[in-house]
Amino acid sequence: MRSWLFIVVAGAFGCGAAPTEGQTAGDCEDQADNDADGFFDCDDNGCWGAPTCEGSGNHDTDPGTTDTDNGGGGGDTNGGSDTDTDLDVAGSGVNADLLSFSLTYSLGISWDANGETECQNYFDQSNGKSCDCTAIYHARGVLEDVDGIRNRYNGTFELVSSNCATAPADGGGTLAGLSLNEASVYTSIDGVMYNTWRFSTDGTEAKQWVAHEELDGDTPCEPGCGTAPDNLHFWVKYNRPYPVLDPITLSFDYNEKDDFFVSDILATMKLDQSVSAVFSKSATPPDYPTIPE
Repeated sequence: MRSWLFIVVAGAFGCGAAPTEGQTAGDCEDQADNDADGFFDCDDNGCWGAPTCEGSGNHDTDPGTTDTDNGGGGGDTNGGSDTDTDLDVAGSGVNADLLSFSLTYSLGISWDANGETECQNYFDQSNGKSCDCTAIYHARGVLEDVDGIRNRYNGTFELVSSNCATAPADGGGTLAGLSLNEASVYTSIDGVMYNTWRFSTDGTEAKQWVAHEELDGDTPCEPGCGTAPDNLHFWVKYNRPYPVLDPITLSFDYNEKDDFFVSDILATMKLDQSVSAVFSKSATPPDYPTIPE
């Protein structure tokens, strides 16, 4: 997950960030762990928006003449750049038969001693809220667009529960009124979101999940684009095989550590993330799965 929380909290605490992979030209292809977080090049989330780490991704991949139809959902058979306004749902993708999905996402936030002290000084921990906390989200959707290795689903991405501390509304700076999880994971006001999944070219491996508001918002944002960029809000990138069954299940964990300086003292924030997803060949989304123990 791209850690908006790290970017915003660092600014709120008035601190300087440690080096981030992808800030300097060549960072994403030098085989070096430039920010010392255990990940390097395209495996580091700081490089996920870099051109060298992006897969193919234009809406239509067929060559030839221009498609100007405004039909209701058919795929492009003419070959060409697509200027139509319909959504291309025809079976042109490796997993075009995965017609719906449901997902449960868990985000755990914890700190080292230095970070915990600063968090407790800044965030309100009353009413059972805490700096060390967990937030649970649900996502689901029905297939709306297929493009090669990419499936887009029209649906929702919503917060279910959270015990994360909240910054004060007055004097809270860039985090005013936001909880730690809200600073990290953006959801729309009404919960309506597109969800995009990318797969390997043979369809046997899920590679990326992105939750976003606009149809074309499934490309990871460059570092420093802010807490709520116009067209992308949240993503997790990974490489995980899954069994070709009906329903198809996928579970994975992803851990991330960010370091930053608070009054010249190095502090560490850790994000522990778990995802359990279920795909179905039915147009009715399956029940929300539970996170495996």
